[in-house]
Amino acid sequence: MDVIQTLYRLLEPLTHVPVNIWLPLMFVTAPVLVFLGKPTTDWRVLAGRLLLAWALTYGFAILAIEAYVRHAWDAYYACQSQFPDGGVQQNEACWDVLPSGGAGGIIFKLLGWWPALGYVTIYELAWRIWHKNRMLKIKASYRRVSTFLMIIGWLAILALLTIYGIFFFLILSGA
Repeated sequence: MDVIQTLYRLLEPLTHVPVNIWLPLMFVTAPVLVFLGKPTTDWRVLAGRLLLAWALTYGFAILAIEAYVRHAWDAYYACQSQFPDGGVQQNEACWDVLPSGGAGGIIFKLLGWWPALGYVTIYELAWRIWHKNRMLKIKASYRRVSTFLMIIGWLAILALLTIYGIFFFLILSGA
């Protein structure tokens, strides 16, 4: 059992809510953590809050996918249980609620840090614009860490847009 599944099992009481609570947490965590930092704070704390926002955004996204898959399987089993065979064979009535193979979840576990980093980068840019007058007083160490994270984040956003563009081009061209 990997770390994500262990974390999901520990937080399982929260997963029985009919709404996927991990998705709103993912969207709220990054802006709250990024904008909690003040320019007068130590540069290590400022850099740590960026890394924590990145890790939590990635973790909540994975938990949201796990909850979505779990709810889909629960709906499938509920559909199967209404038939007298007890789910021994797949009934055509339940094919519309049958969850997909799961390759997307595996790919997101491997590459999901890209969109998470891009999401945090957008808020870090907003934070830097908000505090642009005080950015000169912040230590150069934090500016280097923040700029490095911003460059990687914007490259991740550019790569994602390119991948999505190619994907939609292939879909629209009928390939």
